[in-house]
Amino acid sequence: MTRTIEAWRWSAAEVAARVRHGEISATEVARSALGRLEAVNPKLNAVVEHRPDEIMAQARALDDAIAHGDPVGVLAGVPVTTKVNIDQAGYATTNGLKSQRELVARSSSPVADSLLNAGGVLLGRTNTPAFSYRWFTSNQLHGTTRNPHDARLTLLDALRDALGLAGTKKGCDQGACGACTVIIEGQRVLSCLTLAAACDGQQIVTIEGLIKAEELHPMQAAFLHCDGFQCGYCTPGQRSSRPSAPFKRSTRASPVTSRQTFDKRSAARH
Repeated sequence: MTRTIEAWRWSAAEVAARVRHGEISATEVARSALGRLEAVNPKLNAVVEHRPDEIMAQARALDDAIAHGDPVGVLAGVPVTTKVNIDQAGYATTNGLKSQRELVARSSSPVADSLLNAGGVLLGRTNTPAFSYRWFTSNQLHGTTRNPHDARLTLLDALRDALGLAGTKKGCDQGACGACTVIIEGQRVLSCLTLAAACDGQQIVTIEGLIKAEELHPMQAAFLHCDGFQCGYCTPGQRSSRPSAPFKRSTRASPVTSRQTFDKRSAARH
C-alpha cells in the first residue's frame, strides 16, 4: 500500500535533508509533487508541459544513487521547474511564441544542468509571457496563467471591462508607460500591476473622477490652456500622475501658447 505524504508542502531544505537521510525517497516526493500538479494546474495553467514518466525516472535514478552511497547534491529530490524560455534538452524553448513551438533544444542551458547536477528533479516547464516581456503571464501559445490566491482581474481590466471606465488606458501592460495610472487613497498607482481585489474598500479616482461639478481639475485645465498636444492615449495617465499635488503656474513661463508659437513659425516660413 502506497503511503500518502504531502511532501509538496515541505520547503526545499526539508525535502533535500529528508531524502539524503533516507527518511523519504525521491520517488515519493516526485509522486507527491505530481499529484499536486495534476490537482491544481488545470485551473492555474502554470505548468504547460510535463512528462510524468521522465520525472519518475529522474527520481528513481536519484534513489539508486543514494542507495549505493553516491554523493547527491544540495537539492536532492527537490522538485523544480524551468520556464519555457530556458533550454532543456528534448523540450521546445517556445518563449511563449507559436513560431517557436517546434524549437526543441538539443542540449540544456547551464541553468537546467545546474539544477540536475544539484540533485533536483525537473518537474515541468512553466509558462511565460510572449518574449518573456510583460508583467502578467499570457500568450497565444500556452494561454493565461492565473494567480492561485486570487484569479480575479487586474484593476485596469476591472475599470475598463467591468465598469466601462475607458479613460484609463492599457498601454504596455507592464507598468512602464504610465497610461494606466489612477489614484488610490491619494496615491498614484499603476492599475495594470494591481489586482482589483486588493483595492476592496479603497477610494479609487480615475481620469473621469477628476472633474467635479463640470469644473476641470487644474491639471486638465492646464493641458487645454497650454495646448498640451498628445495623441490622447497616454494623456489620462499623465493627468492622473500628480492630481493631488498643489498646482502652480510657473512665473517664468511664457504666456505665449504652443499654438501661437506654431503660428508664428509657420508665418515666418512663408
